[in-house]
Amino acid sequence: MYPPMQVDDSDLPPPPPLATHINLIQAPTTCHAAFVLAHSPRTSTQRFTPTTYQRASSLQTDDDVRFDRYIDGAKNPDEASPLDLAVKWSVRTMRQVSLFSYYGNTFVSARMISWTVQITLIHAALLASLFAFTPELFAFSYRDPSGTGTGRCDDIVDGIETTVYAAVANVIVCLPTSHAAMFQLYTTQRKKSYFHTICELLVMMEIVFLGCKLVLDVYLLIVRHFYRDCLNQLPTSLKAKVFVLLALDVYVYVACWYQITLFNRMRDVALGQRNMLPTNHLFEFSDPDWWKLWQISPSRRRSLREIKRGLYESAATGDEAALDQFLHQAISLDGADFHRSWYSQNRLFGRHVATSVRNPLHVAVIKGRTNVVEKLLAAGFDANALDKIQTPSLMDLSQWYQTIFNVLVFLRSTNFSEASGASAHRYGPSAFWCQTLLTPLHVAMMHNESAIVGLLLAAHADPNQVAASNQRKCLVPPLFHADCAVCLRLLMDAGANLLHIPGNGFFMTAYEVVVRSGNFNLADAMVEWGADIALTPMHAAAADGDWKTVATFLEAGIDPNILGENSTGRFHRTPLHWAAMRGQARVVEVLVTAPECNVNAVDLLGMTPLSWACVFNHDVVVELLLRANADVTVVDTRGRGVVLLVAGFESHAQRPREAVLRLLRAYGGNIHARHDITGESALHVALKRGHVEMAKLLVQMGLDVTAVDAKGVRAIDCATSSEMQYAVKKAAGQRDVMISYCHSHRSFALKVRQSLEDHHITTWIDQLDPTGIGGGSEWREEIARGIQSASVVLAVLSEDYPQSQWCMKELAFAKLHNVPVVGITCGNVVVGDELEVYLWTRQAVDFRPSILSTAKAGNHVTFEFDNNQ
Repeated sequence: MYPPMQVDDSDLPPPPPLATHINLIQAPTTCHAAFVLAHSPRTSTQRFTPTTYQRASSLQTDDDVRFDRYIDGAKNPDEASPLDLAVKWSVRTMRQVSLFSYYGNTFVSARMISWTVQITLIHAALLASLFAFTPELFAFSYRDPSGTGTGRCDDIVDGIETTVYAAVANVIVCLPTSHAAMFQLYTTQRKKSYFHTICELLVMMEIVFLGCKLVLDVYLLIVRHFYRDCLNQLPTSLKAKVFVLLALDVYVYVACWYQITLFNRMRDVALGQRNMLPTNHLFEFSDPDWWKLWQISPSRRRSLREIKRGLYESAATGDEAALDQFLHQAISLDGADFHRSWYSQNRLFGRHVATSVRNPLHVAVIKGRTNVVEKLLAAGFDANALDKIQTPSLMDLSQWYQTIFNVLVFLRSTNFSEASGASAHRYGPSAFWCQTLLTPLHVAMMHNESAIVGLLLAAHADPNQVAASNQRKCLVPPLFHADCAVCLRLLMDAGANLLHIPGNGFFMTAYEVVVRSGNFNLADAMVEWGADIALTPMHAAAADGDWKTVATFLEAGIDPNILGENSTGRFHRTPLHWAAMRGQARVVEVLVTAPECNVNAVDLLGMTPLSWACVFNHDVVVELLLRANADVTVVDTRGRGVVLLVAGFESHAQRPREAVLRLLRAYGGNIHARHDITGESALHVALKRGHVEMAKLLVQMGLDVTAVDAKGVRAIDCATSSEMQYAVKKAAGQRDVMISYCHSHRSFALKVRQSLEDHHITTWIDQLDPTGIGGGSEWREEIARGIQSASVVLAVLSEDYPQSQWCMKELAFAKLHNVPVVGITCGNVVVGDELEVYLWTRQAVDFRPSILSTAKAGNHVTFEFDNNQ
């Protein structure tokens, strides 16, 4: 073993507090910190040499002696003594006779055979005993307590005869342990065998039989007063025989139940060995047009079935070449829009009838075939098409089998294959009367396929489309199936409604569903997006944009600042909060016109309706709230102002955030506001989160890239990459390098500039020939600004550089403002006393070895370079 790594994690920061629930997750322990340290970049490349195996003690135990003897015998079989060989071969012979090599290395089969043999032998003994003792018992009678006459004492053993009837079923369900091909539970094609169905049927019948037998036996014992009259008459020897038979009957009855559990475990093992999943049958192709016998000609129906099967199976397996072939055949058969008539018209008929069209887009999402999904979407497949995934079969006894096992409490604990029933029925209830149609986005969210979620949303999938179902709990949008923060962020960026309340008896938001499932990390991520619980119908109407219902509530005297139904809610939000989050401008306007409405109501996170409207980039709502005197200086519980909240999100070309920022500034908002605790500006926040477009927008609005926070860190130093730093500096007009050169060597200067910018170093270069500018004052002012904004001046030292008055003035201006000067030599320049005064390093970097040749055309010199230098 490796020596344990001791790590002091006392200085590690605690996990962030959860704002929505009690944090039951403990802080990182030493083991966790050691794991992180061992896998950190600093230590992950270190090579560890495992220690040599050593015994814990120098004293040999009996087990050590036996182990050493076994290893020696295995390595040197020819040196074994005759006694050892005799013992070894006798043990091997005994195990061969007992079929140990065939059944010894099995989880259930050996035990199944053992119990079947016991049950069968006991059944045979009981049958023989009944033939021997029944005539003796028949000679005695008892008085029937019901008053209908007398009965014979052989009635005592009637229950034993009934138990024996289960013997045949016990032998049949044990046949799969023989490993014979005809008795296997699954075929080589990983499909359920017919014998498996027979076994399931027998087990279900046996369960019902054993249950009825127990009830009947107990009933007869009670009504016949436990056969006391018979027991009082029977001789002692016969009475003992009866008790032995009854004890064996009870034992074999319990053994039958145990054998049922063994069969179920054997079935579970077969599921795993064959890589079978309870939901595999859901993704097997079946002809969706089987019922259209009178609508489709036989030849067309045959072509449709072959093409649809090919599309479905190639999408499931990810065979892109086959998929292209079948797409071409489908287009040839029904045109480029074939998918509309084949897959986009599925719906719920009469609220209780639905079929599956076996949409290849759905199965590609389920199987995680990202390339196939992209190809199907490019072919025009509808990202909002509905399809039924959960398709139960009345001929499949497995569902009834699992139902019986789940109902019986004492068998439920043995039903391991159904331990995760939620995942098995994630596509909707499996009962044949339940109908649920899902979109590809629903399925992608169920499987946490973030890449596919992004593809579907890019193909205009509706993040708020509700599934079609006759089950109220299934009438939910994709957000209710969220299980990862990345998928959640994609949906929220696409405009998903986190405040949706399904209704119809299901009054919970997606946030409540996640909290109840115990996914607290995702719940915290939802809180950042404004998640809430179901509060009141007025809140729901505000979020849905139903201004008429909101107006009706206001006219009825409902308080516009209501927080919940007889409560203050979890986050203390008003209907105006909900309307602002969802960007419902009409509802906001209706609410703010109410005299009692508090425009600056603060929730538990310190957020006002204006804060949430800015977060979700609803510029129209922001303007309505600002006109209603919303406070632009509000700060949340984390010390963030409204501008800092906006800076935490990227500004996309489709939804730029410039309008919100300009509105805030126009109504008195401080665009330069800092964080109350860290002193960070909005530019710090944007650059830390990697929001390059937002950062460029902020610097264009006047934020300083050199502004420092409370720790003295500049905003530009928070950039997460050199590319981002380069883009922001360029947008801010800040240049790292100002290039000074003679215009005769313009081609060399441009080559240097291109090389620097390829390495994300911003440059400023004057490309105007000074001989063409009159007066020179405007030119000098532009160059002065370029030098002052640069971090260093790069002088391209050519033969005519010292004679250029403009170049020397540039160096003098740089020295005056303490801007360093670095020289690079591209010709035979003579560095005189005047030039040497200005060079910061007093030496130049010689670039002449990289120049292969020069050519002069008029006043311009061109160069041929060795790019490897």
